Amino acid sequence: MTTNSKKYNADSSLVQPNTENEIQPTTGDTLHKVLINEEYFTIRSDRKGAFLGGKQFGHGIHIFENGDINIQPGPKQFGHGKLVTVCRGGQIIKSGPIATERTGYRKSFLQEGEDEEIIAVEEYNVGNVVSETDGTHTIKGTNLVIEAADTLILKAPGGITIDTNGNLNIINVNNIEEFYNEKIENGNKLTHNVLERSMKTSNPNSSDNIVISGHINRRIGGDYDMDVGGVSATRVMGKNVLLGLPLCVNRLYGFHIGLNAPSAGFGGMNITSKTGKVSIDAGTDLQLSAKALFNISSTLGLGSISTGANLNLKSKTGIAMTSGGLDIPSLVDNDITIKSKNSVAIEAAKDVDIDSGSEGKIYLN
Repeated sequence: MTTNSKKYNADSSLVQPNTENEIQPTTGDTLHKVLINEEYFTIRSDRKGAFLGGKQFGHGIHIFENGDINIQPGPKQFGHGKLVTVCRGGQIIKSGPIATERTGYRKSFLQEGEDEEIIAVEEYNVGNVVSETDGTHTIKGTNLVIEAADTLILKAPGGITIDTNGNLNIINVNNIEEFYNEKIENGNKLTHNVLERSMKTSNPNSSDNIVISGHINRRIGGDYDMDVGGVSATRVMGKNVLLGLPLCVNRLYGFHIGLNAPSAGFGGMNITSKTGKVSIDAGTDLQLSAKALFNISSTLGLGSISTGANLNLKSKTGIAMTSGGLDIPSLVDNDITIKSKNSVAIEAAKDVDIDSGSEGKIYLN
């Protein structure tokens, strides 16, 4: 298929515009001047600013008429594109707001000898460094490491707060010392795994207080030694257990003292009061029992057993009551022996009844 001029009406007159052609007005002289034009470098200026740099990559110094200065190195390929500043006498920088963005990459000069991590910045200072911020100084990072070759000191008159959702680990092979006026710990559980724990103070007003609404549990595999310089008081209320499982399952008695010794040589219990008295007061029953010898003695003063009701003395073998001499029990089963080196007085406001069995006798000598 071919086309021809007749099909597209090519012989007709050209279309004429309804309006005249517009002319764009000039903005004036651009003031474009080329001061130096070498093969690779140039210095030129125009009405917007001046440029000193290379032709191939466009790197150089741009000085703009509005007051901005742009220093732009070339591309980073082949390890190039660096901005090197050497100031033997130092630097004085006074600036407004600064926004800094640094991006490391695998082939940068900082990656020499480093294959695992991408290094964006390295800074080395010879001498002391002081950084002061009149405001809040925030340091953010995926991982932050502060490493001191000798000493790390944190000072904050207003306080120091460590806020973390993970674990807080303090690793030290030497001693840890804390100096404070008051220390408060708030949490759900506190565990100490140490070989030895000591609390020492020479202040007579010092105290160790444990005030809780729950239980206290002690499990000691070795010996337990307690020396009290003042007075010791233990008060057991014997109340019902609070919410939850009880620590002491056997709740028949409100106060338990048990000695489970491996052998008879360690099975003794000694309760001694060298200056005062020992008082045991039971609201209902007082039961004292021994599987072997049971002895109640007073070496210097008086001794008495009194009761407001009946007093029962019962033995499966014999009962001996002795005044003076050796305190020995009855050696004959089922006998009651009363011995005295002096008088034995039996006094009753009414009758004295002495009975003997049908086969027994009553001897009065």
